[in-house]
Amino acid sequence: MPLLLRKNIILTVLLFISAGQSVFADLNLAPLIKYEEYSPVDNADAYYLRALGPLIYSRRTAIPEKTVWAVCPLFSTLNEKKSSQLDILWPFCEFKEYWYESRGRALFYSHFHDKIADSGSFAVFPFFSYDSGSDEGKSLTFFPLYGELRKIFLYDSIYFIVFPLYVKTKRGQVTEHSILWPFVSFAEGEAGRKYRIMPFYGVNIEEGGSHSGFIMWPFYTYSLFRNRAGNFSGGWMLWPFLGRCYDKNTVSWSSIWPLFEVSLKSNDSSLCRLDMLWPFFQYRDDFPYAGESRLYFWPFYGNTERSGQEKSFYLWPFARTRTTSSRDGKIKEEILKAWPFLSYESNADRIRISCPDLWLLDSFSAVERNWKPLWTIFDFEQSSHAGRMEILWGLFSYRNGSDGRNEFSISPFYSVHWEDTSSLTEHDFLGGLFSLRTGAEDGFHLKLFKLLEF
Repeated sequence: MPLLLRKNIILTVLLFISAGQSVFADLNLAPLIKYEEYSPVDNADAYYLRALGPLIYSRRTAIPEKTVWAVCPLFSTLNEKKSSQLDILWPFCEFKEYWYESRGRALFYSHFHDKIADSGSFAVFPFFSYDSGSDEGKSLTFFPLYGELRKIFLYDSIYFIVFPLYVKTKRGQVTEHSILWPFVSFAEGEAGRKYRIMPFYGVNIEEGGSHSGFIMWPFYTYSLFRNRAGNFSGGWMLWPFLGRCYDKNTVSWSSIWPLFEVSLKSNDSSLCRLDMLWPFFQYRDDFPYAGESRLYFWPFYGNTERSGQEKSFYLWPFARTRTTSSRDGKIKEEILKAWPFLSYESNADRIRISCPDLWLLDSFSAVERNWKPLWTIFDFEQSSHAGRMEILWGLFSYRNGSDGRNEFSISPFYSVHWEDTSSLTEHDFLGGLFSLRTGAEDGFHLKLFKLLEF
């Protein structure tokens, strides 16, 4: 829809044309409706729309090219240069479109289409699925009577008849047959062999010397693996009393797993992991990867560092922080959550503060579009060239633009506009029914209805 046509439709619905607005806002009757020609936080050639408080929201930015429409929480659309997405009552329904594929799901229904290979699939979980074609041909599933599933749960294929009466799985060169899955199974092939009678006995022998098994699972289990470099790792566990595992770097002992576990480095026997009444106390030092560390006194305090990222929590889940740094130590991103009161995010280009923030986990775009507008009553954004603050969905607002223009408003009663490079200030009352301009060389000016000037 062209920008001008969209603007005219909005004004027609309201049955009047707002005559008292600055270049920043074409229409400001927040929280009923607020429309701006461009959003100064993002860039020019964009618009910002909010209507009916938090319910209707739209925003377009030019860099990056992105348009969002949302009727929270019923549906939202996201259109970008090479992709689009439709959410309906997210997370229950979502549909995504890319240049190379399309996929979607709605409750128990899902579909996928590979545009390059011109193949796809659809399913009604868990009862029916259909794969239109691949290197192995088409497949059809009627669960639990008959079917074949491909590339799922780390298996190349899963074939079943009257599940769980008979199940056949394939992973690499190993084909496994199960009767009354998972209780009885066997597999033989060039890559190894496997036998299992749950929970009494099971063994898995692979080529290269790797093997694992159990007796009266889960009370006794063991494993021995050999990687391509010829290094061995493995262990055993007499649960819940004692367990031991090892690889070329560490040796670990556990008791009443996972409550108590200790790991020592193989080269100098120094402590690299300690769990006491897991998850309440956890300690890591260069474990399981070099440079990774952790100290938890859950739920009171916790800190984790790895790969240029540091995460901390205080009285989990109420206060959490995350800092991401570059290799030279410069901070790239900082996130602070004081759930459910506020969230703070900053990077090289932008700072954002939202209050309250009821989403417990890390933010992502679907939550931002469909749910966050409903509970956010204070929203602040500041970039290197412009900023915005809104309280109660625009009832109180402040903005500053890259061109030095500023605006503060208490909609629809009062707004003031000024420029950083000029002493000129304009005050609008009652949506522009009358205005007062000060700072001009010839004194102040009073204007009524945008027609009569004194």
